[in-house]
Formats: sequence, C-alpha cells, structure tokens
Amino acid sequence: EWILSKNKTPTDLIWYIQQDSDEETDCTISYSDSRDQIRAKANKKLEFLTRDGSCLNLDYSDLWLKVSPSCYDETFSITCDKNFISTLIYQPQDSNIFFPPSVTQSASASGSISLEINSRCFGDSFDCDYESSAWATYALLKTNNDIDLFTPYLVAMADSNKRYLSNAFVYLIMGDSNYATKLIAEQEPNNFWRSASTEYGDFYDTALALLALKSSSDQKVRDAKARLLSPVSQSLSGCWETRSQE
Repeated sequence: EWILSKNKTPTDLIWYIQQDSDEETDCTISYSDSRDQIRAKANKKLEFLTRDGSCLNLDYSDLWLKVSPSCYDETFSITCDKNFISTLIYQPQDSNIFFPPSVTQSASASGSISLEINSRCFGDSFDCDYESSAWATYALLKTNNDIDLFTPYLVAMADSNKRYLSNAFVYLIMGDSNYATKLIAEQEPNNFWRSASTEYGDFYDTALALLALKSSSDQKVRDAKARLLSPVSQSLSGCWETRSQE
C-alpha cells in the first residue's frame, strides 16, 4: 500500500489519440467541462470544428491529436456519427519509436469510447526514477498486485536506461523473450554482465541478469552462474566484493 501510494504520472512520455473511420466522420471529445468537435476526413487527417478545451492539439501532419501533459489524468469520452476506432499511442521524449496499446477500441455510430492514459511510475521527486520504478513494479508483481499501469513506462524508457540493465527488469516483469535475447547478448566476454555506466559493479549486474534469466538453459547463463560461484569470484569470507570498473 505504501509503494502504491508513491505512484505518479510520467511526464517523459508523449501521448496521442488516434482517431479513424472508414468514412468521413464528425466526433465530439469530452473531458472535464470541455467539448472539442473534430472531423476525421477521408484522407485520415483531422481538423477541429469547434475547440472548447486546451488538452488536445493537432500533430503529425494533422493525423493525430497530441495530449497536453497537464491533461494526462483526464478521461476522454469520444462519440462519432459514423463507425469509428479510437486508441492511445505513446512515445518517449527525444525518440522516434511509438508504442501502441494492446487493445484498440471500436464503436458504432453514436456509440462512445472512453480513453484514459493508464501509465504510472515511481520516484522520490516530481520526476520518475527508472530504477525505483523497476524494483517497485517487481515487488508489486511478487506480491500479486496488478502492474499493468507501470509497464508502459518501463518498456518505453528501457533503451534510455540501459545503465540499470533495463532489459533484465523488463524481462523479469514482462516475460517477453525478446528482452531475454537482448539481455543474453549484452553479456561480456568474461561471462559477466557489466553496464558501462553502472554504479554497482559487475557482481550486481550479473546477479540481476541471472535473477531475470533463472529459468534459461542458455550456455551463456550457465557460464555466468559457474563464474559467479567460482573461488576466483567469491572471497574466502564468502562475500562478493564490488569490482572496480577497468
């Protein structure tokens, strides 16, 4: 309960609403006390018919609606006069990689779709902290809590947080084998993992990688386990001392 109370909305993710239909359609998007009316044209471009609020702006050659960061906690209710689909797409700042949601919603004419930006992270200040978010999400997973709110941030920001061995965390939490493959490929020639900018050392990085890969039978994983347990790695006192970064 204490961990969950510390969640916050990531501001380093950019969110868009994609609105589409097989034919030109007029739609109303309601949020708070505002109602914006847009037209989705036959060429897939959008235009504002009336604009009551300040949460949405046209972006990407008028194909998408960009959501203002101050409105990330809003619920957007959408109705159209033709059959339509609506979905949220997000990307990290300073990146050209987009992440679609797992589900795209559809509705018939005069039907309604509600969209919420379901993304949270953790950190001690106003900003998200990737490492804190990763460990907190893993703790919630191990205590059988729903972690769907926290995975978009961890996945989207993985490439820019490799100093924390982010592929290990994402595989540990998501179970996506693509991240296991990436993680195994990051192993150093000495059978250890060592992030170039980690502050913890190769014993920590290797332990974290093996925690994520504990069920893998890959030879590199077996070699890392043997190396970690070898007398060369473990001191006579039984400790693994932090190794310097050569």
